[in-house]
Amino acid sequence: METCFNHGDKAKVGTCKYCGKDFCAECLFLQGQLDSLMCSNCYEVYKTKYASSTKRRYIYAFAGIGLTIVFVLLMIRDLSPFYWVTSVLVLGSTILNFVRIRQMKTALKVKPYDVTRDERDAGTGIS
Repeated sequence: METCFNHGDKAKVGTCKYCGKDFCAECLFLQGQLDSLMCSNCYEVYKTKYASSTKRRYIYAFAGIGLTIVFVLLMIRDLSPFYWVTSVLVLGSTILNFVRIRQMKTALKVKPYDVTRDERDAGTGIS
């Protein structure tokens, strides 16, 4: 019988997607929209890494909004194609930053692992 990495007396119910170690139901979480398994140690590392990345993306996004406003004002004044193209590119980059921030926040959501859910799905033929 395979046992939990943290609790040697408990049976393994799953493997962490990130570190590859076996854990019991107490030690595992379901992470993100795809419900991939993640241990508490990897979650702390993941959360720290992406928290700093999210802050940086917010700075880029709000700077992009400011630059877009500046280029639109210059475009109105000069009607130069350069300002049209630049404002569209900066606005597109800003929108992509906000989309990525939302994806990262969704990925950081975790919930406790429910062993009975897998047993129910196995009994109904859902995989």
